[in-house]
Amino acid sequence: MAVYTYDPPERFVAGAVGQPGERTFYLQASGSGRVTSVALEKVQVSRLAERLDELLDDELRNSGGRSSVPAAAPASLDKARTRHEASSGLAIGPAAQVALGTRTT
Repeated sequence: MAVYTYDPPERFVAGAVGQPGERTFYLQASGSGRVTSVALEKVQVSRLAERLDELLDDELRNSGGRSSVPAAAPASLDKARTRHEASSGLAIGPAAQVALGTRTT
């Protein structure tokens, strides 16, 4: 089994390619001029997003609100997401918002 290390990744996103009902879901990491994409089932991407949301909530709770985890993503992240979708063809939907840091609670 291959192991790809990004320490830290410049981007780590989940997304989908294709029309609803015929989509292929991916996780994608990039950094240092390279990109690795892994195909997943929709439920796997959804569960990953749910778990990341739980971990971020736990971090905020355990730090007494002093953690550097933002409650919402900066506007620059939305612009970067739009550029990424245009250049890669990978549509980044709601299940990926936690990975992107655009969650809302």
